[in-house]
Amino acid sequence: LVGGAVLSDGRVVLLASNRQLLIGQDQGRSFTLAPGVPGRPVSALLPLSPQGAAFAVAGAGGVALLPLDSSSR
Repeated sequence: LVGGAVLSDGRVVLLASNRQLLIGQDQGRSFTLAPGVPGRPVSALLPLSPQGAAFAVAGAGGVALLPLDSSSR
């Protein structure tokens, strides 16, 4: 895991270096895997809004936008 955030609606989002997002809707007691977005490994996560609609991720391949799938809400 390389990053995480608590969103304004209480969800906990964790990011793995392979760009997979884990979403927790019960204060982090359990997580579900969100659909992955292919790309190079990442090493940092920055939420772009408190609602968590998208994140900026950074790694050896540069900076990219990583959307949070609306079905994960």
